[in-house]
Amino acid sequence: MRTIAVVQAKGGVGKSTVAVHLACGLADGGRETILIDLDPSRGASECLGVESERGRVDLWDVLNGRAELLQAVVPVPGVSKLRVVPHGVASYEALMRSLLRLRVVLAPLRRSNVEYVILDTPPSWSPSTARALAAADEALAVTEPRTLSLQALGDQMRLIEETRARDNPALRLLGIVPNRVMRTRLARSSIDHLRASYPGRVLPSIRESARIAECPQYRMPVSRYAPQSAAAHDFDSLTRAVIRLTA
Repeated sequence: MRTIAVVQAKGGVGKSTVAVHLACGLADGGRETILIDLDPSRGASECLGVESERGRVDLWDVLNGRAELLQAVVPVPGVSKLRVVPHGVASYEALMRSLLRLRVVLAPLRRSNVEYVILDTPPSWSPSTARALAAADEALAVTEPRTLSLQALGDQMRLIEETRARDNPALRLLGIVPNRVMRTRLARSSIDHLRASYPGRVLPSIRESARIAECPQYRMPVSRYAPQSAAAHDFDSLTRAVIRLTA
């Protein structure tokens, strides 16, 4: 089982979109996948039409030790091998004070048939992001090819390195995903700069697309909503790169 924390250092770069589509791509490829929504904006849950319901076991119960994680998963309609742990109505920050709590919660999954766990972390830095990195095998950083996003990426890289040095020696940087890439000179030069700064770490880019922006309205990934679109092709390329790197 591989646990991948999808992170960003600046809000609004499409982190949850990348987490959702990567999880869907892995599941479509025949791999049992669980997406855990740690982001209080609930973007990943809502994009897939999966919401926490009153009375249902959720991540709050799991972190409190009242239930196992597999009791909190919800199947995703139309994506047979993908299940989601939706974000509940409460914040998990208080329950994530213990550095290793999330790692302990995820441990039983290693005895199951789950092949990938995708952690959609809160925007920017938070204790939950640090705990997700402490529990993960890999970190996948999402950025936009714009000046402020690239500056913030440096902060995220430092957090990953600090987590590796202090809390999780097994953590590695899986790669950097340039997202919402437009056909501009700035975007091209920014990606060139990324490749020079992080050689071998820049994964396939995701182009800016109206199709991706429309997906949450229909509660389905772009592979279902617009399977022939450039966006669907981009996420397929990203998924194949992730599978290759985690094989």
